[in-house]
Amino acid sequence: MKRALVTGGAGLIGSHVADLLVCQGWRVRILDNLEPNTHKLGKPVWINREAEFVHGDLRDREAIEDALSDIDMIFHQAAYGGYMPEMAKYVHVNSLGTAQMLEVIREKDYRGEFAGGLQRRRGSVPKARPRFSKGAAGGTIAAR
Repeated sequence: MKRALVTGGAGLIGSHVADLLVCQGWRVRILDNLEPNTHKLGKPVWINREAEFVHGDLRDREAIEDALSDIDMIFHQAAYGGYMPEMAKYVHVNSLGTAQMLEVIREKDYRGEFAGGLQRRRGSVPKARPRFSKGAAGGTIAAR
């Protein structure tokens, strides 16, 4: 059985991705920090009960390493969105958090697939799913 990690799996898009994967027979792990501005009441009731939930943050390197254990595919939906008074936090979570996850993927020689979804690309489907492989110059991404 294939295993998927859905970052931001408690959010609007991530929770739907997790639901679809569970329906398709995947074992799903959700990594979400339950950002208080978004999840004022804590863990939402809509998180799929068949998915493994991990409360963690992309800015926490150890949380990423643990969440990637035994994963075949990553669906990256985690993002801090729309809170313009907190621009530094927005950039820190969305840019640094994603970059850190990509570094961990490269350093740990992750061989699964990665599908990323950025806020500016909502509603679109990537035409190619990047596959990570270690090349002569270090980590590289080659689209399938």
